Formats: sequence, C-alpha cells, structure tokens
Amino acid sequence: SHGGLEEAAGRIGRTEGVVSRATVERFESPYGGSWELASAEPCSPLRPFFGTYGGYIETSSAITRRLEMPFPRAALILGFGEEISVSPTGEEADLAPGHTGFLAGLSRGPALVESNGSQAGVQVNLTPLGAYHIFGVPMSEITNQVVKLDDLLGPTGRELIERLREAVSWDERFDLLDALFSRALAANSPPTEAIAWAWREIAREPGRVSIRQLANEVGWSHKHLIERFRSEVVLAPKVAGRLVRFDRAVQAISPGTRPHWSDIAVAAGYYDQAHMSREFREFARCTPMELWRRRLDDGGIYGGEIEELSR
Repeated sequence: SHGGLEEAAGRIGRTEGVVSRATVERFESPYGGSWELASAEPCSPLRPFFGTYGGYIETSSAITRRLEMPFPRAALILGFGEEISVSPTGEEADLAPGHTGFLAGLSRGPALVESNGSQAGVQVNLTPLGAYHIFGVPMSEITNQVVKLDDLLGPTGRELIERLREAVSWDERFDLLDALFSRALAANSPPTEAIAWAWREIAREPGRVSIRQLANEVGWSHKHLIERFRSEVVLAPKVAGRLVRFDRAVQAISPGTRPHWSDIAVAAGYYDQAHMSREFREFARCTPMELWRRRLDDGGIYGGEIEELSR
C-alpha cells in the first residue's frame, strides 16, 4: 500500500517555490554531449526521511554506463527520458530490466546503470525508514531488487512522471515532489520512534556506536533491538553502520588530485586504510584506487572499460 500518495497526486497544484531554489551545474559528458545536474533540499518536514533531490539531463549519442555503489538509502528514480537498464555486477541482486521509473532497494553490492545516451529525471534518496513510511513497502520485500514505478504506484506513478516532464523548471519539479511527499507523509503512520532514533545515532557515528548501548538507551534487550531494526530498516544495525561508513568514504573520493587514503579512512570512521580497503572489496568489488580512477567530474562513477578513461 502507498497510503496517501494516490490521494495526494490528485490534489497537487503548483506551489510557490523559493526563487532559484535549485542549484544547477553543467558538465561535459565522458561519452560526448553534456550533463546537467540540479539539486535542492526537500522541505523541512521531509528532511528526516529524504536526502537532497537530484535532477539530471544527459544528452549523448553513445550508450552510457555508470556504476552505482551500495549506500544506506533506497533510491527512487523518476525518469522522463529514455529507458534505463539496471543490472547487478555481482551475484546477489535481482534487478528488473529497462524502465524509466523505479524504486531500488538496499543492496550490498554495486549495480551497472545503462542508458541509450539521452536521459532525464529526478533521483530521490530515502532513508530505509522513509521508504517504508512513504510507500508502505517493507524494505525487506525489495532488498537487492528494483520495483517498477507502475508496480509501486500504478496510475499515480505515470501521472507523476508526466507532471515532471511537463514542468518548465527544476524548481517546479521539486515543489511538486514536496507537495506529493508531504501529503503522503501526513497520511501514513510514523516509524517506531526508538528505531528512528537508533538509525539517526548509527548514521551520525557509523562504526563507533555500541548496539548494546543503543538497546539500553531505549530500554530494550540487545536481541529485541536488532530484530525490530531489521524489520523496519532491513539491515542489522552493524551492517547499516558499515554501509553509512562506506558511503562516507565513497563521497570523499573526488576526481582529479590523488586522494590521501589514510585521511579518508580515518574521517569516514575506519580503523585504518587496510580496514577501508577490505570494506571496499566487499561493497564496491574494487579497491579505493580503482574507484578513484572511475570517478567522473560530475561525481558519477564510470561503468565502461577503465582503459577508455584518460587517467
């Protein structure tokens, strides 16, 4: 069930957005053509459940291939351009074929995202609690999977895609999402407060938080906290913390100047560089250096043959 989303979609009007709400950047695509990225924070009530909205328009004459690393969020893709194909690079995932809109569940391995070169849409990253709270879908049902927007929302999803396509600016698109998700949030029951608090603590200090201490704080047994956490977040608390830490390290790897690996490791919460490298082999299926070589100027990760890049 997706709670108030269908009702909300029928009542969305154009809202008054902040002037120049969206930050827009443009890059040259490594595949030829151009890449436009727009970003904006969701409205305040949504921020505990959503990350930054990310809009994109890519024009290229070639097939594009990008790697998506596992991270502690569910990714909602609302595409209004060419179809996107998502496939695992490991053995674990069970991902659907080409489509424009989908919700990608949590994964412990990377995925390869391919398009015919021209794509446009908005990516909305939800915390595991946010995905359950907004869509009413237990994250355990979509772990290592991609759910098509039609299966998730039915006609509501198709209407949303059309409204995003017809919008004349990124501000208008982001305002539309604020209105839709705010109404859905109000219509559904909130997540368990103890689990929401535990998630915030784990995300704040990944790898450094004692799960037993969290259990004591909320007055539960260690076993009960883990069971409840897995039921709402899917991952065990310790694994969730590892994914948060891994994501911090991935985000710290910038294109260009060779990174200082020991500094990145410590800042992300690893014991040392060797500890970080072990986690990269498990989650990224590559070394930190290999990921850096694939890092693109727009922040993406190149998914083609590494020899095709200049560095």
